[in-house]
Amino acid sequence: MDAGRREEQRRAIIRAAARVFTRQSYYTATMDDIAQELGVSKGVLYYQFRSKEDVFREILVTAISEALRRLEATNARGGPAPARLREGLRELIAYNLDEDTPNYSAMMVIGSARALSGENRERVRELQRRFQRRVMEMIREGVAEGLFDVPDVRIAALNILTGANDVSNWFVAGRAVDAAAVAEQVSEQLVRGILATS
Repeated sequence: MDAGRREEQRRAIIRAAARVFTRQSYYTATMDDIAQELGVSKGVLYYQFRSKEDVFREILVTAISEALRRLEATNARGGPAPARLREGLRELIAYNLDEDTPNYSAMMVIGSARALSGENRERVRELQRRFQRRVMEMIREGVAEGLFDVPDVRIAALNILTGANDVSNWFVAGRAVDAAAVAEQVSEQLVRGILATS
């Protein structure tokens, strides 16, 4: 199998596993369940991954890495810190709510990340910390510009990220407000909460 087809197969396994873990939970799902979801033999899964845990780790690593890439691209476009942070959060929320992205299913199962063993858990945590540090840098820049007023940058960043990521737990598609409008409103509210008042 050539590298392109192997990568395509790997992505298909990750998507199928994310659906299974969302539906059944990581703890109860098996490699057999993932193979059945994808319509392949279990051997195909083991050709790509050593274990269910490796698949789970890859779901989270793929999702967080892409979210981080998007945040860094938003930040690189420049502009005042509040505008960059607002756009970065809007992108994150919209990405989390888009059923066609790796983050959609990852957000449904990320609470099970504690099931990962030490090395895998640390890899996921390091990516999460990189994302948090980038948000902290944006907030710190806004404080230096006199645009944000926060007593503790780290607490502000964690609070904001919790609010942004929690949207996945309560948003229901098909209601009066669509995902794009929710992403816009929540990101605006989160940033407004730390703006300096004149």
